[in-house]
Amino acid sequence: MSVVFFAHSLGCVLFYFWGDDMSKEFGEHLRNLRKSKTDYSQQQMADLLNISRSTYTYYETGNSEPSYDKLKKLADIFDIDFNTILDYQG
Repeated sequence: MSVVFFAHSLGCVLFYFWGDDMSKEFGEHLRNLRKSKTDYSQQQMADLLNISRSTYTYYETGNSEPSYDKLKKLADIFDIDFNTILDYQG
């Protein structure tokens, strides 16, 4: 499990805990967002994020977690609120 620290623009501090199951759930959420909000391929998403396709694929499979900056960029790409990108358990 890894811990990701976020400093929100409103001064709130968020701690986000990733574990194997949570990473896989987030990956499924990310894949669903990509398919429902865009027509982008994994390669196109990777290009928009300035990362390799394999890194983006790792995000969707739960083998890697995006940084805070990448999460913000993903929210922008999907045109959703930042909190929505993290709301994948309910």
